[in-house]
This record gives sequence, structure tokens and C-alpha cells, in this order.
Amino acid sequence: MYDVRQVVLGHMQQGGSPSPFDRLLANRLGYRALNLIDDELAAHQDGSWFIGVNESGMRPCSMDTMPSLIDAAHRRPREQWWLQLRTIARMVSDEVR
Repeated sequence: MYDVRQVVLGHMQQGGSPSPFDRLLANRLGYRALNLIDDELAAHQDGSWFIGVNESGMRPCSMDTMPSLIDAAHRRPREQWWLQLRTIARMVSDEVR
């Protein structure tokens, strides 16, 4: 049989207080978003955008590109730097025989 129970996340799992890095990143993303909105309004356009952070910095992308960037089934980006390390992770995590 199956059982269902309520789970209350602990303090650390709820996220806790934002770090100085989190606050700075939020300010930078907000600033970039407002500039993007300002540019769209000045050009009399009404596009929809999201701003992502990658190795080259913050980058606005059209919402039309999102399906090609995400793996919806696994709810993660399609390309992640650590995915190529899976083989190594399996090798070092196997039990010694």
C-alpha cells in the first residue's frame, strides 16, 4: 500500500537568508531586465524575454528559444557543464571489488 504524509522542510532546505552574492545577482538581473523593458518600449516592440546567466555572463533570450534550451522531462537545462563528468563520477563512486 501507499502512504501519504506531509513534509515540512527544514530551515536550510527552505533557502535561508540570501547571501551578499544572491543580493548582488538579484540587483544585476533586475537592472538588466528593466533596461530590456526600456529598450522594448522605446522600439515599440512587445517581445517576451528571459535573462539567463552562463559562463559568458547575463544574456537575454527570447522566450521562443526556451524549448530548445531546456530538458522539460528532467526540468533542467539541456546543456550543463557537469553532464560530461557523469562517467568519471560513476568510476570514482563504484565500490572497490
